[in-house]
Amino acid sequence: MNWSGKIELGELATLIVGVAALLLGRYIRRSIPFLKRIDVPDAVVGASIVAVLCLLAEVLAGLRITFGSQLRDILLLVFFTTIGLSAKLGALRNGGRPLFILCAVTVLLLVLQNAAGIGVAMAWGAHPAYGLLAGSLSFVGGPGTALAWAKEMSAAGLQNAELVGVGSATLAVIAGALVAGPVTGWIVARHRLAGSPTNEAQVPFAPPAVAAADSAGM
Repeated sequence: MNWSGKIELGELATLIVGVAALLLGRYIRRSIPFLKRIDVPDAVVGASIVAVLCLLAEVLAGLRITFGSQLRDILLLVFFTTIGLSAKLGALRNGGRPLFILCAVTVLLLVLQNAAGIGVAMAWGAHPAYGLLAGSLSFVGGPGTALAWAKEMSAAGLQNAELVGVGSATLAVIAGALVAGPVTGWIVARHRLAGSPTNEAQVPFAPPAVAAADSAGM
């Protein structure tokens, strides 16, 4: 660690902080029924606390905390390599018209996100590529996709591309967790939806509501 106005955490320390944040988020979520009722993920609760503490340390004490990134890149690679292992073409066929409509709406939203991002970037006199980083690359692709494209844009001469990509992806993950969970939970409760035991048995892997991850990312 370097204590001259900056704390640089190594890979192991970063992992420990991440695990501690997850456990803290789980404890707080179980202790506050409201958070559990609106379906805010444990990771988002814990990570939000760590983010606020880092912000306060930098604003009030001038102490900047940075985390290791090598392990992050490895885990992102593992995540994106394995995320599609449970996908089946049969499930897509069984989805029928509703799934087709959902996919069409998703593609439309991707285009609208990028158009809105480019429009805002140009309105502020910034390069249009920043708008893409703050569009579907981060809000749909998640941190991994945003970082991958940000590195390519940085190599092409776009300044602070990785900072914009990570910031936008972080905003997307938090906003998605705070909005999607409560809204989905409300819809399920309102319409009294329940999963079919037969359908549940056909799903080999059911990830928790956000995550992500990137996974959240995602």
